[in-house]
Order: sequence, then structure tokens, then C-alpha cells
Amino acid sequence: MFLVLSTLLVPTSASVISRSTPPNTEELSDPHVILDHSGNGTVVYSASTGDEIIQGGATDGGGIGGWDTPAIIWVVFCFVVGAPMLLAGFRGRRLSCGAALGLAVDIAAWAAVVNCISDGGVSDTVIVVFVVLLFAVAFFVGLPSIFLPFAPFLLALEGGASIGLRVVLLRDDLLAQGQNAYAANWVIIALCGVLSVLCLSWKSRATTLFACASIGSFLVGLGIDLVVNQQNGLSRGLRYLMDRNASHVMVFWQALLSGYHPPATTVALIVVSLAVIPLFAYAQHRLFPVPFVPEKPRRDTESVCTMETKEDGSEEQSSASSASTRHPPAYLNEAAPRYSNTTRRSSMPGSLSKVDEAGEEEPPLPRKGPAVTVEAVEVEQDITSEESWPKPPGHPVAAPAMTESPYRPSSEGAFMAL
Repeated sequence: MFLVLSTLLVPTSASVISRSTPPNTEELSDPHVILDHSGNGTVVYSASTGDEIIQGGATDGGGIGGWDTPAIIWVVFCFVVGAPMLLAGFRGRRLSCGAALGLAVDIAAWAAVVNCISDGGVSDTVIVVFVVLLFAVAFFVGLPSIFLPFAPFLLALEGGASIGLRVVLLRDDLLAQGQNAYAANWVIIALCGVLSVLCLSWKSRATTLFACASIGSFLVGLGIDLVVNQQNGLSRGLRYLMDRNASHVMVFWQALLSGYHPPATTVALIVVSLAVIPLFAYAQHRLFPVPFVPEKPRRDTESVCTMETKEDGSEEQSSASSASTRHPPAYLNEAAPRYSNTTRRSSMPGSLSKVDEAGEEEPPLPRKGPAVTVEAVEVEQDITSEESWPKPPGHPVAAPAMTESPYRPSSEGAFMAL
């Protein structure tokens, strides 16, 4: 996004001045325009065509000075968005994703409106309300979890670019000075954003933490600077960097001509906002150990690890497919009693198993509860006896008469019921 924005904002080199341009001219740091002071006033000419450029009000949404409505809206916006990103942006997840998308749309929309507006101008309040509404729409669009995997890339891009912005605005007349060096400032900003994105492949968590802290510290620092210096500090530097509308030269010509000179408080705020990035990133790292993008839970039937014993006695771990988990382990084949035409008694009263007529047990189904080892022998039932018939539910069952213990050890080591 910043690469595209820089392409739109970078001015082209000035061509030869047309003969219609008055000789008493003065070139600005912006090579798009030339000022003429030969007449009663100052006239702005195009450096490429030599035609006069009609001037209008430099409405860019920043306000005209002091505590007007646009300035108050920007102060509230910076603190409302910046403070959560600085303190808990990593934990915000979807909220941070929405904020990142909203900021990207905001910067692109504001720069496009400011540089494409005609000399008639638009009210500052209308511009700032339009930009804030765009942020709100983009914020809610970015809230669904489907966009969460892409949030680290957008956060890293904006976090790195915000560092580049502060570095460029830290020096008088921007970091790269001169008419032909204006593009170098945007190259530095774009390079910081790209390097931050590349760091995701090396340290994804650390890069996301630094990105959240960087975005938050930039917005909070901008809000504090707006309170302290109004439109004469960092706000003026951003407009000096991004507002290259030729129709705004008459309003800002003195600032454009003399260059950008940030106050000492602005420089101090920029340095502090850069210095606190690792501190707040580490604080979020300690407070929020969970990953930014939560991992998907594994299904129970995806894979089962078993230990196989080789012929030499060593064990080897193998992964069974989901189909193998549909069948119970081998020990359940012996432990789960089944019912059949022939019943068997086990070591626990009431435990029966089922075998088919060939004498082989049917494949058992998984059962819950403790395993019961079947060690009984088959006993024949007299189906002609009325006592062996099944009783209806609720019918009392008389206990059989016993002359001795119902269980006795067999010669084979099992217990047989009398």
C-alpha cells in the first residue's frame, strides 16, 4: 500500500520552464511549482507547463489551527485506536486485524483526497468525518476470523512504515533533503515496511509484537503532539510529506519554501515513541503468552501414535490412520463380553459373552468401563425348565439355593460357578 501511495505522491522532475513563465521566479522544495513575486502578489506556476495554477484553500482535514472540530476528532481518534494497540494489540487479535485494515484504508484515502482535491476545496470537517467513517467500515470488515491469518502481514507492514515515517520526520526538511531527494524519503518508508514483513518468516511472534507496539506508539505520540503543538508539530510534518497538491501552495508556501522545522517537543515525542516500542512489545509478550493466530484443534480421528516392537526388541513409533481408530485395541476383544446362543459366566456375576455356533467369538464393539477378564467355562442351560425362562421387567428374581460358596477354583486356575 505504501509503495503505491509513494508512487502517487512522488513528484516528477521539473522540466524546462516555458517562456511564458515570468523570469522573477523562485523554486520550492516541491519541483512541481514555481513562485513568482514580480507582481503585486505571489503567483504559482507549473514547473512543467509554465501555466498558472489557481490556488484555493488548503483543506486537508487537519483544521486551520487551535482546538477546532477536526483537531479534536483527530486527537480522540489517535488515542482511541492507538492506546489499545500499544497496551494490548497482540491480545486483540481480530480487533487489531480490523484496526490494521482501517488504518491502511485511512492513510490511502486521506492522501488521495488531499492530493486530488480541486482548488475549490472541501471543508476540513467533511474530510475528517469521511476518513473516520471509512476507518469504521474497514474495521468491521476486518473483524471476521477469516482475515486473521493475514493480519500479521498488514500489521508488520504498517508497523515498519510507521517507524520509517518517524525517522523521516525527525530531521529538518525531512531526512532526505533537496528537490530531487523527495522520493528517497518514501523509499525509506517503504523499505522499513518491507523489512518488517520479511522479519515475519524469521520471528513471527516478535515481529507482530513490535508491529502492534509501533503502531500504538505512533498514534499515541501523534495525539500527544496534537495536544501540545496543535497543527504546528508532527501534524504539519505529515502534511508537508504527503500534501503535494499544487492548489495548496499559496496557503503553505511559506512552510514549503522555508522547509519543515519540527519543534523540540515534537522531536522529543518522536524519539520517545521509538524508544518505548521494545518495552511495550516485551510487556505484551509477558502478559499474553497465547499465539496471535490460534491453532486449529486436532481431531481425535486424525492420527494415533502407537509403539511397534521390532524383531530385535527395539520399539518404533508409528502413526495409524484415522481408519484404524474405528476398531478397538486387541485387549478389548478379550475384555468385552458378548451375548450369543451359548452363554459363559465370567469371574464377575452377571458378565456374559457371546459366541457363534462355530465356537468363535464375534468381533466386539467398544465398551466403556473397566475391563473384565473372562475366565469362565461354558455351562449348559436347561431351556425346558421354567426357571430358565426370561422374566418380564420388574419381576422379582429368586436367588438360587446354595449349599456352598458359588465360586470355587478349578483345576485349570479359573473360577467355575456351581
